[in-house]
Amino acid sequence: MWRQPDCDLPDREAWFIVLPNCAGGWTTTDRAAIRRNDGTIDRLTNEGPLWTVTGTPPLITVTPSIDAGPEWHGWITNGVMAP
Repeated sequence: MWRQPDCDLPDREAWFIVLPNCAGGWTTTDRAAIRRNDGTIDRLTNEGPLWTVTGTPPLITVTPSIDAGPEWHGWITNGVMAP
């Protein structure tokens, strides 16, 4: 995890987190993908809600889970990643 100030939002610091299993990275200011009415997910829009991030880095908790596709879907709780 490292600080990424160029991705800050007015009320939120951005922290970049490397995800396991070659799933890439996730930033605490990323927006969730949009689920369409037909049940499919549009991962390219990136216009959904923000995750709830609590705690002090690196001991953050993120809700809901992070779905990075087939490589990794899991939780970050008190700085620990778990599938």
